Amino acid sequence: MDPTVEQWDVICQKLIDKKLIPLFDVAYLGLASGCFETDAYPIRLLSSRGKEMIICVSFSKNMGLYSQRVLISDERVGKHVFYPPNHGASVAEKILNNEKYFEEWKTEVESMYKRISEMRSGLAKRLLELKTPGDWSFLTRQRGLFSYTGLNKEQIEYMEKEHGIFMPTSGRINVSGLTVECLDHVAKAIHDAATRFPKHLNK
Repeated sequence: MDPTVEQWDVICQKLIDKKLIPLFDVAYLGLASGCFETDAYPIRLLSSRGKEMIICVSFSKNMGLYSQRVLISDERVGKHVFYPPNHGASVAEKILNNEKYFEEWKTEVESMYKRISEMRSGLAKRLLELKTPGDWSFLTRQRGLFSYTGLNKEQIEYMEKEHGIFMPTSGRINVSGLTVECLDHVAKAIHDAATRFPKHLNK
């Protein structure tokens, strides 16, 4: 689900009318459109209208701060860790409060977005050229790091066994994990699975 600006306008108005407090989980800022402002549109809209909300922000993906979490979910562990690691938070603070670093980061996120878009269009192009059963145009319509392929369990297990390609049974793939070098292999594997087991879900 990826609401348009017009749909967000309606959603935000409903939140205001019904006096609901939304919680925004912002984990991929800049990676959906390549622009921080565009990706944060609903938050900025509600803020401009004085709407109360809860915002959870993660820089794990767009700053590469994996394994730098500052929260502890296990209460038993929390009793023994008085000072969670602050390295990740310190890096984020430095980037966000330094104009030069911020502009560099912004450029890097834009390049990440462009690369993801290229992988999407590259995979869609190859599947179209192979005349792979199903409608694969959603690959270029969807945005962000992930894509739901619509492949079913039988097709996924076949790809794993015959082509060495692994994905969860939901059919979700991490588009950013694709490379130019592996696009042909992935496309041929999907084509093989979709042709051999034509019952596909991506309609």
